[in-house]
Amino acid sequence: MAAGWCGTAGGAGSGLSTNAGGIDTHSHVWRNSVLSHLVVRTVYVCICNGITDHDIRHAAEAGCGSLSELTMRTGVGACCGSCVETAQTLLDEARPATRPVALPLIARAA
Repeated sequence: MAAGWCGTAGGAGSGLSTNAGGIDTHSHVWRNSVLSHLVVRTVYVCICNGITDHDIRHAAEAGCGSLSELTMRTGVGACCGSCVETAQTLLDEARPATRPVALPLIARAA
């Protein structure tokens, strides 16, 4: 019997789908399953410096406020610059929303 997925025999009752050559034919089940959204995918934004979308989100959460600051912190966009637009978009999306802070004492002093 041909070996199936994860080295187990793929036969009747095994729960695995293999064709005659022992090739896994059920991978599509995982992609369409309820758990497939739990897989964390990393996207490299800056290939030159190996900066990922997670790196940019972490910098934004740590208070990074501009693309130039992001470049100083991570190196994104420092080489060829082809990642600058994507990095700016991710930074804008990940940056916590700022709300105007009311300062009643200063308003009365003026």
